[in-house]
Amino acid sequence: MKKTVVALIVVLLSWGLTACGIKEQLEQKAAEKLTETLVEQALGTEDAEIDLDGDSFTIKGKDGEVFTLGVNEWPAELDFVPKFTKGEIINTAQTPTASVIHFEQVELEDYQEYLEKIKKDFTVESSETSSDEFLFYLGKNEKGEQVVLSYYPETKNMSITAGKTAEEE
Repeated sequence: MKKTVVALIVVLLSWGLTACGIKEQLEQKAAEKLTETLVEQALGTEDAEIDLDGDSFTIKGKDGEVFTLGVNEWPAELDFVPKFTKGEIINTAQTPTASVIHFEQVELEDYQEYLEKIKKDFTVESSETSSDEFLFYLGKNEKGEQVVLSYYPETKNMSITAGKTAEEE
């Protein structure tokens, strides 16, 4: 698990660097090789396969696990979560057990409407917190699938994190 987290951090940092202009300076293959080397070092293996496709990364581990970062569309794996259709998806991250979707330009009313949908299906061990800076909801459904909503009214940014709980993995 630690190796997975370290690899994800390395990729996120690499992704940030490529988004800041390095990508334009390097050929696609050179950037791909650099990222692959960093991930291999973080994982302690030479069996990681990296695929850079535009603004997204796909990492395939030797054990078949696939991690995807940067796709700007609703993940197909999240068929157990109602699709949020407001705002704009700015990035996503998918692991074998969870997905994270980041949105911008989300109005408070749209978040609140979506939250009510989520609350109907994710009622187990639910928790809701709010402050002037953020709104937060966490809940599980009867199958053990979990969803976390975070909304930031000042910036109109929202994130949805969903996947299997540790007991279900």
